Order: sequence, then C-alpha cells, then structure tokens
Amino acid sequence: MLLQRVPAACSWICLLLPVSLSLRPLQPPETCARIEVPEFYAQIYRDLEPYKVLDERHLAFYDGFCARRQKACIRLRIVNGAAYVLDMFPGYQSRHRSTLHAIYRVISRFDNLPDVEVTIDLTDGELQNIDLPFFVITHKKEAPAGVLYPDFTFYSWPESMCPSSENEISHNYDQLFREFRQHWGVRARWQNRSDTLFWRGAPVEDQGARSVALEQITAVENSDAKFISWKAVSSTGQNEVQGCVGLLEQCKHRYLAFLAGTTYSSRIKYQLLCGSVVLAQEPRFLEWWSRLLAPGVHYVPVEKNWANVQPLMQLLRQNPLQAATIARQGQRLAMTALSPTSVDCYWWMLLASSARVLPRASGPLSLNARPLEDVLLLPDDATLSSLHGLKGGISMHVAPKPETQDPSCFEPGSGRSWEFCCDPFTSGRSGNQECWLSLAIQEQGSRIQEVDLDAMYIRCCHAGSGLIR
Repeated sequence: MLLQRVPAACSWICLLLPVSLSLRPLQPPETCARIEVPEFYAQIYRDLEPYKVLDERHLAFYDGFCARRQKACIRLRIVNGAAYVLDMFPGYQSRHRSTLHAIYRVISRFDNLPDVEVTIDLTDGELQNIDLPFFVITHKKEAPAGVLYPDFTFYSWPESMCPSSENEISHNYDQLFREFRQHWGVRARWQNRSDTLFWRGAPVEDQGARSVALEQITAVENSDAKFISWKAVSSTGQNEVQGCVGLLEQCKHRYLAFLAGTTYSSRIKYQLLCGSVVLAQEPRFLEWWSRLLAPGVHYVPVEKNWANVQPLMQLLRQNPLQAATIARQGQRLAMTALSPTSVDCYWWMLLASSARVLPRASGPLSLNARPLEDVLLLPDDATLSSLHGLKGGISMHVAPKPETQDPSCFEPGSGRSWEFCCDPFTSGRSGNQECWLSLAIQEQGSRIQEVDLDAMYIRCCHAGSGLIR
C-alpha cells in the first residue's frame, strides 16, 4: 500500500511544554501559535527532556566548551532581549554567518525571549558522541544526543548555487521558498512533468553507499542520475561545478531520488517543495523536522541500498493518482512546516524552551563578548574567543591628515616631506622607511642601534599637533 492517512491537525496543546519542563505554558508570538502542523514543536521537548539535570562533571564539560574546542561552534547569550556572542569559531563555508543571521532575524522579528545561553555546533554531526545539550544540526535516530536546530540552509547557502542555473538568482531560503511556491505550487500539475526518476549530487564519504544506490537508480527505465563535481565555491555564489542542476530545475521531473549524505543531507526539503514524488530511505540521521515526515504519506520509502527501486518505480507508474497524492502531501507539509515563518517560530520556541532547561549563564558577560550585530560584520576568517578576544581580519590602512603631522620631522632641507613619507598606500603600513631611517640618523647620530619604524611613523604622521614651531 503506497498511501497512508495524514494525521489530524495539531491544537494549542502542541505549544505547551510538558509539565516536567515547565510550570506554566510558554506564550509564543501570535503568528507561531497559529501554525497547524501536528506536533510541530515536539522535537524541542524530546531533545531537552534528558538535560533537565546535569551533574557537576557534565556541567564543567559543557561550560566554556566552545572556547576550548576552538572549532566550528558559537556560544551565544541573550540578555534583556539583546544577543551577545561570547565565542565564535567559523565552520565549513559560510554556515556560521547564516546561523547567526537566522537568530538575529528571530530576535528582531519576535520579542519576549527570556535570557538564555546556548552553545551551537556548526558541524554535520561531529559531536554526536557527546551527550550534552549542545545545539546540533543532526543526530542519530537511535542515539539522539544534543538539541536539534534549523541548519544554516534555512537562511542561505551561497556556496551551493549552480552557476549554470538560469532560474535561481540566490540560495537565500526566503527567495527559494517564494520561487518554489510561485513556479511549482498547486498550479504546477504533477502529471505535466517528465516521467523521469532524477538525481544529482556529489560523492560523499559513505563507504560507497551513494555509488551502490546510483547503480540501482540508473537501472530504472527512464532515469537520470549522475554525480557532479565541485571545482570551486564562494560566499558570493560565483561557484564552479560540472554537471550541476538547479534546485528549481529538478522540479520538472515527477520522481526525485534523495540520497543521504555522510550524516544528513539538506536537499530533501527542496525536493518536497517541488511537489514531486520523493523516494528516500528512512533517515538514520535526523534534522529538527525529520519526525514530521511520514513514509508512505509524504515520501516513498525504499529499502537499504535501493535494492527495490525498480519494482517500486513500476508500482508508482502503475498508480499515478496515489503517486500524485504522495507528492502533494509532501509538498503541503514542506510549504507549511518549513515556511520561513515556521522556521523562525521554531527558533523562537527552541530558545524560549531552552531558557527553562539549559544551565543558566553564570556571572556577567565576558569583557570579550560582542553584540550580535557587530559579529555579523566581522570578516569570514575572524574568530571570537571569550578567553582571547577577537582575531583575524585584515586591517585597512587609513591615510593620515596634514593636521596630525609633527612638522619637526619634515624640516626644510631634511629631504623629507609629509606627502612623501606618510603615504601608507604607496610605501606600506609604516610609511616610507627611508624617511624614518634618515630621521633616526639625524637625531641619534652614530649612537643609532635600532629604529622602531612604526613608532616613528605614528609620531611624525599621526600623533603630531600639526603646528609649525
């Protein structure tokens, strides 16, 4: 039986914390209270429940973890409605920036968030063996360590754009969601698409699982499944990749194969938004919304290694009405549960619920903490540590003004002039070094031993009064 019934809609009770987690219900923004998705926030309560009480050993390991790890993590604290970043170590590509932007949007959009401190892992599951309440992108279904949060792709992932795609101008999630709804919404009839089983993706470290699946898929009549190869990527979206097919372009096919990544893959939400029939193995690694997916309702489950994909495709093609119904139900779930507003609401509930369960922040903000707005402006290579402060970035030279020169450095007949000596763009960050060597010889004579070029540049070009004596 391909098709299963869709569960009934959720009521207000879905917005309540279990009694064990709260003394009174949360008061979410009105927009968030109206989301009619069964058990939409249930994953939050499921994830937080095991961490109500942490012993001293686990607390000590949890506190300051990001500052010690110094890799792909963020520690963020909300105080009186304002967000501060205590630690930030960039992860793969631009995901740290997208994650922070997503949180900033939620704080700007909704108010009434309580004080809370969270530690956010930016990897694809590297902390899955550490059972502590870190915010994580994914965890194993059979060993659910950590607290799931909406990953960076729900804000933007410019490094994943196909340069050859004519229809996609951005992988900003809001933009993509609008494009899916406009071009592949309810008016885009499933029957009018090609009868192809389609897949594109890159090789991953999965002990050859994708290659095995690809062999099975390519054996299906009227299939189109190939590997692509990324050559170069950029946060500007100016990427180089061979064989790439855009997220919107794949929607012209009735059937889309979803292959798991090394841990999880973010692609399935885009496939569901297409309104195509998605074929997938039941996931081993979960995202925050994975438990909303029902096999046979929102997608068609396949066996391990895709061993049954050929008879399954025959069954789907023989039952087009049931196939179209599954496609429609999957799209409806994605359009409702994964809308930008729903994602923002999930973030709000996640942060608000975490404030009641996670360890409370101890002590005042670190002197090295920075407002979230400032951190969003940092360059890609910058790091922020509560222990060591800011590092990284490239300093931009600023040319001094004539009014800040020390005229004694440029006396007539010295061969030195302010224009010649103080130009950092022509001569470098310390100005013209020959000027400062000649000045040192003039002032120290034969006693000269060592010249501090930076100090002389500052004295002569930046720290003077500008008055001629």
